[in-house]
Amino acid sequence: ARGRYVVSIAEGGSLAVRSQNVRQVVAEARVVGTSQPQLNGKVAAAATFDRATKRYRMEGLTSKGVVALKPENVILPQRTRVTIQDVISRPQLNGRAGSIRDVYGDRYVVDLPGEAPLKVRFHAAVAC
Repeated sequence: ARGRYVVSIAEGGSLAVRSQNVRQVVAEARVVGTSQPQLNGKVAAAATFDRATKRYRMEGLTSKGVVALKPENVILPQRTRVTIQDVISRPQLNGRAGSIRDVYGDRYVVDLPGEAPLKVRFHAAVAC
């Protein structure tokens, strides 16, 4: 309904919610390239992207609680819904939503509606 998610409510009925009012919880996001070798290669139980801090809040990596990581230090799994951001060479793509098809080196291959598959660096596609 007009670019909104339709959410079923337990009491019955449904609610149309804008995408900016929904936070995707990503399972199995992997940590890469941090300065903390004990974190690299670990898989988070849950990860959410915080738009205000531009960091992923990763749970289940340490016994100390949530770890905040930059998008370039997180590999999201296939089929994760993402928003394109900070693409300088093709700024018209910024703000568009798609899904991760694959990971190729240090880039995601993202499927965007009406576009050929797009390769973007990890920081340029964030879970939405």
